[in-house]
Amino acid sequence: MSKELEILSTKPEAEDQNTLSKHHRKPRSLNGGDESRNISYPPLYRHRAWHALYQDFNAKETQILLLQDYELFGIDFKRTDFAAKIYGSYVNINGARIKRRASWRILFDNTPVDELVNEVNTIWLDPDYILSLKIERIITFTMKYTQ
Repeated sequence: MSKELEILSTKPEAEDQNTLSKHHRKPRSLNGGDESRNISYPPLYRHRAWHALYQDFNAKETQILLLQDYELFGIDFKRTDFAAKIYGSYVNINGARIKRRASWRILFDNTPVDELVNEVNTIWLDPDYILSLKIERIITFTMKYTQ
């Protein structure tokens, strides 16, 4: 069994599933206070997964990493066979990346991007910031060779 599957197959302890934890959306290490708008109460095992991914980073650092993680792990990205092979090699290359992938799955596995952004805005991210979706239209041209 791969390390990732071992991590993912281990269910959170019952107390973690039922225990809510106090999350400072703006970390105390960044002068976040105890006012109600800065506090959320996620399940303990999800809180641990969040900090495994984003530690006590500020909102801008979190946004950058979240976008990178979504490009790697998000469900809305269609990959070619080659890209899927590269992705598999990248995310399974060492224990830190395996842990990152496992933490992502605990938090956002099979979550559409709009739901992910809503959850990050209401539970995890510094309340002085709001993530928003930006939709870009990309026009592509294809060419067919004819004789």
